[in-house]
Amino acid sequence: MEKNETKERTLSRREALEWVARAAVVGCLAVHTCDVFAEEKAGGAKGLNLKDLKDIGGGSAASGSGYVVVKTDKGVAAFSDVCTHRGKNIKVDGTKGIFCPAHGSQFNADGSVKKGPAKEGLSWLKLTLDKDGNVSVDTKSTIKDGTWTPLPDAKK
Repeated sequence: MEKNETKERTLSRREALEWVARAAVVGCLAVHTCDVFAEEKAGGAKGLNLKDLKDIGGGSAASGSGYVVVKTDKGVAAFSDVCTHRGKNIKVDGTKGIFCPAHGSQFNADGSVKKGPAKEGLSWLKLTLDKDGNVSVDTKSTIKDGTWTPLPDAKK
């Protein structure tokens, strides 16, 4: 064989299937990564509707990706889902309400501390609410505490 000649190599069926599987994994990762970056660029995620909220006593709430949405007679609000005690993610439960499973902090429907060890309330986030009750939360934009968004059917 001369120096410039290359020997052709054929892939076995197993090797070909392994390459196809690797390509599929890379494709799935690329699609997922693009979705995550698009959501981060937008600052939040759509997909929560007021109908999805659970009763928590004093209002209703549900958690999304990086936020908690609450509805009371004052309107609708969104809070960061990061506990102000140690930075763990908070949860929403029908019996415990808005709480941190790590150390037991509980929060009122207005984001204020109900029970410690957290000493500060949750950060309020900017939200958009359409006439059908669909909520979009901008997790990058904090707003003044107490800034409630009126319910879609509220009279002015």
